[in-house]
Amino acid sequence: AWFLLAELLLRTGRQEAVEGMVDVLAVLADGLPSRLLELGSLLGELGRPADALMHFLAAVRADPECAEAVYRVALFDEANGELDRALAGYQRVIELAPRHAEGRARTVALEAALAGGG
Repeated sequence: AWFLLAELLLRTGRQEAVEGMVDVLAVLADGLPSRLLELGSLLGELGRPADALMHFLAAVRADPECAEAVYRVALFDEANGELDRALAGYQRVIELAPRHAEGRARTVALEAALAGGG
């Protein structure tokens, strides 16, 4: 319920209220990958990418087979120019979840970009 409230507050422009809830949400996440992903997404929307990445990585540590967590880390790697690491992450996503459409699309796009020299 707290994560839903935070999302609703964020969507209605109440970013300050969500910022005030972050510490509580971190405790409520309790190491659960799905909650760590939610918290990471909220932090990303709040413009805190380093904090978002920290929670995405924690989700991967909590469940290395969580395709969505691996995907979020790969997105971050790609955005930061770590293309080989991002590609490995996207390929892992496809291994874990062959029907992960976004992971498959990013894999194809990044393979093509790397093959074309950029």
